[in-house]
Amino acid sequence: ERKATLYGYKVPEQPLKTVEKVDPSVVKDLPDYWNWADQGVVHAARNQGQCNDCYVMAGIGSVEAHSCIYKGACEKLSEQEAVECTDDKCNPGYFYEAFNYTINAGGAALDSDYPYQGKVVNPCDTTSRKRVEGTKVASWKSMPNDEATIRFYLYNNGPMHLGLKAYPNLDTYKEGIYTDTENGSPVYGHAVLLVGYGTENGIDYWILRVRK
Repeated sequence: ERKATLYGYKVPEQPLKTVEKVDPSVVKDLPDYWNWADQGVVHAARNQGQCNDCYVMAGIGSVEAHSCIYKGACEKLSEQEAVECTDDKCNPGYFYEAFNYTINAGGAALDSDYPYQGKVVNPCDTTSRKRVEGTKVASWKSMPNDEATIRFYLYNNGPMHLGLKAYPNLDTYKEGIYTDTENGSPVYGHAVLLVGYGTENGIDYWILRVRK
């Protein structure tokens, strides 16, 4: 049931534009702990309802954070409009669909103008609601499978859309560092917002946006 209603990340099948890997030495100068949520630029995750739109939630979350960091526009943006204006809507989708939506629409709408419904309500319409200044994505690239590069860009640029291989026991995770991937094979892909990193007792970890 959770797989059918809460998850929905598809791995792109074709090669994507990818940033260059950084020299691992550059991360030595970064702080040992960083969390963009502590900087006040991350809105809390919300309940998806019965919609498989985690790819939109993470994408719009990234746009929200970056527009706040670089433009001072710290508004809650409408995931509802984004869902209705992406190709996959409430079905599993690709991480870049929310970014391309803002490119095509000229920016995102306010959540207060079109609140989240957890389902497709109307056909795509980006003309009846104003665009929030600073929310049009100029371009995007994917990250290489390299933790030093991810950490460098996460700290220097802002939160990132991330696709997880979700294992069965992730559903029962409560707190602490999640490391157990031995309880079965990955059963679904889940899109989340990567907001920080840290180290505890010699174990490096990533910080994901959470629901409050």
